[in-house]
Amino acid sequence: MVGKYKFNPEPNGPDRPRTVRGAYIYNLVDCIYACILRGELDRARRAWGILVRCPDVNWKERWRWGLYLMTAETDAEAPAGTQTQTQTQQPKEVERWLKSLQISMPEGDRPAILAELVLFHIKGHRYRAALDELETYLTSYPYLLSASLHTYAGMICFYLAQPKALQGSEYVPQERAERRDREVSVESSSTATSVDSIGRNVPPPNEGLLRQARKWFEAALKINPREQVALGFIGLMENPDTRPDYADDKSDEEMELELQSMDSKSDAGTDKGSESDSRTATPERYGAYGGFRGRHYDDSD
Repeated sequence: MVGKYKFNPEPNGPDRPRTVRGAYIYNLVDCIYACILRGELDRARRAWGILVRCPDVNWKERWRWGLYLMTAETDAEAPAGTQTQTQTQQPKEVERWLKSLQISMPEGDRPAILAELVLFHIKGHRYRAALDELETYLTSYPYLLSASLHTYAGMICFYLAQPKALQGSEYVPQERAERRDREVSVESSSTATSVDSIGRNVPPPNEGLLRQARKWFEAALKINPREQVALGFIGLMENPDTRPDYADDKSDEEMELELQSMDSKSDAGTDKGSESDSRTATPERYGAYGGFRGRHYDDSD
């Protein structure tokens, strides 16, 4: 017995209860896990809804499953007339759900929930909303002990400090974004504009936001001196002209060969993504939103 809950099921767990109800709950958890891996999200959501209503299971321990099922893209399977309504309602529902978890969960889990809320806003290009959430909570315990959250705040400030012409566009539905990318690729093939000609017409970054970003990065380093992303951004701000030289005249074949040679190196190689061009750096490049798969959150270093 785990606290007031009888069962603590894990996917494919070896220790199975002998009762019929226990076997049913464990099989239900296996079903959710298998459906997520197969991409059968509608079926996984139905099974998740059953699990949440089971009083013998603490479903909050698997809140990341619920978050993934709420945010996974299924608009392609929905009728065309309902896609816009779904895209409008989903951010509010996810935000409301995460905030309710933030209140009800133990203090040790709350920084991770706030991180997921921030990453959800970043994924939707709602950078100002993400920064507002961080500024609201980072002065209070236990959030003030998280180096990762301070780093997120610094990255968002750094991004918002960039001129509008160099920032990413606001959120658009996936289908419209793909269509726009195709149109841009066609236009760029006929009339190419050099980066230097664009740069002459772009105003300088916002100095106030850059100073604020530096304060967040320094606060992150006070908590964890080995926070690599914060170190990389501070180095970039101190030496803005020090960045990799990109050969714009390389062919696609040459770039593909370089990528293949990089992939063939040892997996222990260091990630050089944090040294990217400051004009195109966005929080998404350093804090990838992973939901159920690929997500990690660790301030233990």
